[in-house]
Amino acid sequence: MIGRFTVGLAVGISSMIVPVYLSEVAPTKIRGVVVTFYVVAISIGQLASSVIALELGRDWRLMLGLGAGPAII
Repeated sequence: MIGRFTVGLAVGISSMIVPVYLSEVAPTKIRGVVVTFYVVAISIGQLASSVIALELGRDWRLMLGLGAGPAII
């Protein structure tokens, strides 16, 4: 329970801080494009994850294994 709370808090904080950081370090001319690309990439990732979960029949063990693949490589 404490782990889930900690991870949720970290994800929430990072979802607020990363766009601000990106807007600060990006050149002025492309600042909006960089932040927009970040938000769109996150949304596409969430959509892809949902579609894959539906195709796999919500098998959490297989989803966890698929997520470990890139980490192992």
